[in-house]
Amino acid sequence: MQNTELKVDGQVVEVGDVVWFKDDYETAGEITKINGNTLTLEVEGEGGVSWDTETRVVKASECWIE
Repeated sequence: MQNTELKVDGQVVEVGDVVWFKDDYETAGEITKINGNTLTLEVEGEGGVSWDTETRVVKASECWIE
């Protein structure tokens, strides 16, 4: 089930919003897809290099907004 919005940290988020999650360290990612209770995030690579992006799929319950 693909959604267009979901609540994270008590706030409604949608594709294009930025959320934080714990990877090896606290990391921010831009939401590119919402599927059920999971978010697909585009994350900048090491050192904030924008051309070196990675994709992560995380549970919305593991994310927060700063």
